[in-house]
Amino acid sequence: MLKIDNRKALHRLADKSFRANRGRNLIAILAIILTTILFTSVFSIGGNLIASFQYSTMLQSGGSAHGTFKDLTQEQFDRLKQAAPAGAILDRNIICAYEVENPEFLKRHLELWYQPPEAYERRFCQLTGGRAPQAADEIAMDERSLELLGITPEEGQTITLQLKMGYDQPVIERQFTLVGWFGYSDIMNTGFGIVSEAYLTEHAGELAEASEQTGSQVGLIQCDVTFSNGINISGKLRAMAEKAGLAEEVEWNENWAYVGAGITNWTSIGAVAGLLLLIMLTGYLIIYNIFQISVMQDIRYYGLLKTIGTTAKQIRRILRRQALVLCGFGIPVGLVLGFLLGTAFTPLILQMVNTVDDVKLALNPAVFLGAAAFSVITVLLSMRKPARIAAKGSPVEAVRYTEGNGRTAKKAKRSTGGGKLWRMALSNVGRNKRRAVLAVLSMSLSLVLMNSVFTLTGSFDMDKYLARFIKTDFVIANARYWGIDSFRALDGEDAVSDTLIANVQAQEGFVQGGAIWCDIYSWTEEYQWPEDTIWDEAGNPCRSDGRNRPQAVDDAKNPFTVIYGADDFILDNLQIMEGERDPETIQQKLATGEYILFAGQVNDEGKLEPDQRHKVGDVVTLYDADGARHTFTILSVINPAYYCETAQASFSEFVYYTTADVYAEMCNTANKMNYAFEVEPESVEAMEQYLNSYTNQIDPLMDYRSRDGYIQEYSGIRFLFVAVGGSLSLVIGLIGVLNFINSILTGIITRRREFSMLEAIGMTRRQLQTMVALEGSCYALFTILCSLGVGVGVSLLCVKPLVDSLFFTSYRFVIWPLLAAIPVLAVLGIAIPRLALHFGAGQPVVERMRQAE
Repeated sequence: MLKIDNRKALHRLADKSFRANRGRNLIAILAIILTTILFTSVFSIGGNLIASFQYSTMLQSGGSAHGTFKDLTQEQFDRLKQAAPAGAILDRNIICAYEVENPEFLKRHLELWYQPPEAYERRFCQLTGGRAPQAADEIAMDERSLELLGITPEEGQTITLQLKMGYDQPVIERQFTLVGWFGYSDIMNTGFGIVSEAYLTEHAGELAEASEQTGSQVGLIQCDVTFSNGINISGKLRAMAEKAGLAEEVEWNENWAYVGAGITNWTSIGAVAGLLLLIMLTGYLIIYNIFQISVMQDIRYYGLLKTIGTTAKQIRRILRRQALVLCGFGIPVGLVLGFLLGTAFTPLILQMVNTVDDVKLALNPAVFLGAAAFSVITVLLSMRKPARIAAKGSPVEAVRYTEGNGRTAKKAKRSTGGGKLWRMALSNVGRNKRRAVLAVLSMSLSLVLMNSVFTLTGSFDMDKYLARFIKTDFVIANARYWGIDSFRALDGEDAVSDTLIANVQAQEGFVQGGAIWCDIYSWTEEYQWPEDTIWDEAGNPCRSDGRNRPQAVDDAKNPFTVIYGADDFILDNLQIMEGERDPETIQQKLATGEYILFAGQVNDEGKLEPDQRHKVGDVVTLYDADGARHTFTILSVINPAYYCETAQASFSEFVYYTTADVYAEMCNTANKMNYAFEVEPESVEAMEQYLNSYTNQIDPLMDYRSRDGYIQEYSGIRFLFVAVGGSLSLVIGLIGVLNFINSILTGIITRRREFSMLEAIGMTRRQLQTMVALEGSCYALFTILCSLGVGVGVSLLCVKPLVDSLFFTSYRFVIWPLLAAIPVLAVLGIAIPRLALHFGAGQPVVERMRQAE
């Protein structure tokens, strides 16, 4: 068979056909732009979030190394160094103090480390001034820690640190000379001091004794490992340990900042895949519809091409070239706009979640390549079936084609009432069922998404959010109470200041308040462990929460208890789950010293767990620190509300509440844990300013939390959902509206000959306008019905489970966004067909029939 190079001819045919359909091209290009914007913004936001979260997680994990071998001796470090693969970097980092006890670091802890100078950058301690420490008394420190000490970053400054080598070890006061300093990150509430190799030599005995006698990490090597790449980090670390013969002796972990370390959250993967499929579906619906309508409009043209010998393959090539040309116009614009949108949204999202210190905005080529590839794939998939339709039909059928003219014979319709415009409109809509379904689906998809976003944001419950963190206007406490160490009941060392309480009570607008005292593990309970109790390897009973965490017990396996003493104001605000509920009766019975409140285990839904250590009416026997026996009857079971009342001071399963007076007879009253109080609404701002000034300038050892602060956090989270979800539904809504308009317009264009014939047999222009307006109204009606049906299902089956999984939401069924869309759809359905019919209306009927031919 003779082969002829006809590519140029096909290109000319494709290009001339392309230029002859300018209106269709503009709609298609706009659809491709919107689809590309969706892909690019999602990839851009996703890439920026991953980079920012990865950097933030590196800061929290302590460095950019791929993994760490923990608590090594020098001999173990040397063996691992010999077993390291080619290109791997091993950093020898050593903790030089269990804790730095300076009061200036109570709210922001300081850690003392030795790090080799070449590891500074990998540990985010790259010097911004001065030099690395060399002598035993030299130190480099982050600028924020220096600021807390009131020291300016200048070489030669004297720094005094109060060091502890173990939990129960005495404080050692040691002086250093500042020789270098580096920046800091607000995301990690920890500072760093770096000493020299000479410090390790001079204090070798002290470090060795700390590691051997206290069992702490002080003096041991934390070996950071950086491989040549981040693939299979866990496997590489294990291989190193096995090669060094230390697999059974040492512990290691990979840096969770690296996404490639292992992806196990299949829910997140499914969510991302679902989002991409959703975007592809929305883009596919409109682009497919555009190409299908275009093919139907030009079907006679393709039939004539086949008549003169054009093959089906060549027709598909013509359409594919047109699709790629459309991509060439639309994709670059979509890439730029999508990247700008993603760049604008990334800082907003990170600011709302408030977990990332530094926003990483990168011009990543992979974002553009990925978005462009997905957009091209979507376009090519969208035009495949229309191309097959254009290519497979016979030339004679194509030339005779009229929309809706199928092969199935239809019965003649008889009517005594004459032709009704609404019946004709309904019949015309159903003539091409596939196009009608696609148009309705594309509009309904955006409306359903919009309704889901409003349902989610409308289900936000500020009361539930606040109830998890705070019950009153303000809570004041020692800074340690909200810190890493939490409240320890250290005989008053970490208690709230009575001076601050008195000052608060003296402020204008103060209403009422109350304190909580806490005794941790100085009392024990005589308890008979159930037969199904799980015991750990050390022979200690585990908690009943399913996590197999050991319960603190004494030598007789009696559990240690936590006892809270509360003022009347606190007792009145406790949430009673079972038993006596009247506050006055509770206070009276507790005051007798014969009754006590038991703090039950509550799940995230605020309901008591089925397996509780005690129930109402149980008699419990407690032993104080001197061994004296005390018996109480459980009056009520309460919700302990760890987050907002005791700041997670203890998650023990044996927690009890009593009055402040009874507590004073039982336990150490020096351990006053916090003080919660209410103020007049008009005095909230003034109290906030006073507490902020007091805790920062007068007594930095104190700290506070306020209801307004949590309200701001809540508002930020809600705004994040509204902004991101609203933007996504807006873009998809634009695609839906565009598809709706395109379906109406092209339907009218493809039926120009039909309309001309109807006018020729007597239909007036007014009747024709009414008929097409009724057709548009049918589309709008079907869209509303579909959106209502699907929207209700999605709300109940998809949105409700998501809402139920969030602790700060209460599901509220929302339908008003769909109802609000009804007038908009009605206007579009009536106005667009009438406007489209005006084009060419000034020409004679015969001329329009000739153009249609």
